[in-house]
Amino acid sequence: MATAVFDPKQEDIDSKISPWNTLLWVEPNYRGKGYGEMLTKKRFEYAKKLGYKTIYLDTTDAIEYHKRRGWNFVKHIKWNGEDDNIMKIDI
Repeated sequence: MATAVFDPKQEDIDSKISPWNTLLWVEPNYRGKGYGEMLTKKRFEYAKKLGYKTIYLDTTDAIEYHKRRGWNFVKHIKWNGEDDNIMKIDI
């Protein structure tokens, strides 16, 4: 019903910043039930164990969603043929 990926070294977008909150997807029937936030907390716990203090993500259309959850806009990029936005959060 939900999947998440955490990538300590995402080099395709910007090798100068890491780690990446790479993928979070919840099936439509299960959205709004907190699964995404639960998986994100698990990834943050793992990142802390690895010694990271800041996590990054890229999004094409969920900037406001992430801002409401404490993420901050870093920069706009063109990547993989799309307009993308890099965001970060301190954990």
